[in-house]
Amino acid sequence: MVSWHTYDIPTLSAISPTVRLTSKQPGQGKQSLRQFPHVSNHGGVETNCSRATVVDHLRLVFQKRRDIAVAVAYCNYKEQYRQTPVNLLAGIWRQLIPPNGVFSSNVNLTYRTHQDRGTSLELTEISDLLREEVMQLSRVFVIVDALDECSDQHGSRSMLLRELRRLLPKASIMVSSRPLDDIRSQFSDCHHLKIEASDGDVEQYIQHRITREGRLSRHVARDPGLEATIIRKVSSRTKHM
Repeated sequence: MVSWHTYDIPTLSAISPTVRLTSKQPGQGKQSLRQFPHVSNHGGVETNCSRATVVDHLRLVFQKRRDIAVAVAYCNYKEQYRQTPVNLLAGIWRQLIPPNGVFSSNVNLTYRTHQDRGTSLELTEISDLLREEVMQLSRVFVIVDALDECSDQHGSRSMLLRELRRLLPKASIMVSSRPLDDIRSQFSDCHHLKIEASDGDVEQYIQHRITREGRLSRHVARDPGLEATIIRKVSSRTKHM
């Protein structure tokens, strides 16, 4: 399941008449998008498809527009120690700089200052640099995937969202996340759209994954009943996610 939270911002239909979330893998469902969402992800099959399809679509549509940029931040609980608000914002900022782009004087000054002092970039500094870069563009799309996997120690998630909100209305923001209470409370002013994978979608997706896992597929080949057991148990657990 996936919960989608959207700011009241321009819709995807304004970019392209129809946008469909086409399956990246067998069994991943399709869902029409009417708004460019600020997303909260339930961690299901649909979410990865949604994020990937939106990113691919935006990059395809705007590939010739140098005044429009798309940036993505992928949160991963295994890398929480590295994915601080500063590093996530820095990653987003870096994606807004063209491959052969020239850094602004503020960027060069900030770099030299920290290099000379042996210090690290501060949240306010990268936030200001990111906002400065966003203001140079006509439109920016920011996608943050699996926000719930970003540590909230010392209020990290709240700080990240606060700084991202500073980019509005120039930036359209989409965030995927499981619907944790503290995250949902951050989007009380947003529209909510819940997406659920059907039982058939989940079963087909599991079957596809089994065929991709060499060791597991060999076990299933030796015991035909094993596949049905795996599908039944995994499918039942997804209903509670």
